Amino acid sequence: MLCTKCSLKSFSTGHGKCSGCGNATYSRAFKYCGPCSVAKNVCAACSTPLQPPRNKLMADLPDDLSSDEILKSDLTE
Repeated sequence: MLCTKCSLKSFSTGHGKCSGCGNATYSRAFKYCGPCSVAKNVCAACSTPLQPPRNKLMADLPDDLSSDEILKSDLTE
């Protein structure tokens, strides 16, 4: 996973070595391979912490909230 800033950059081809597990990275400039980047929730290139995923569990929502309201709130956030 790449942060917004790094997703706009162009990276060299060729594999590097992951700082987390030692496996190959997608580019020599990357610090982490894809799986380590996801597991650590950091940018594979610059190691910047990424925003946590936006997963809402139905159990965490109020009981009186309808499914239409859930969809509307997802669209406005």
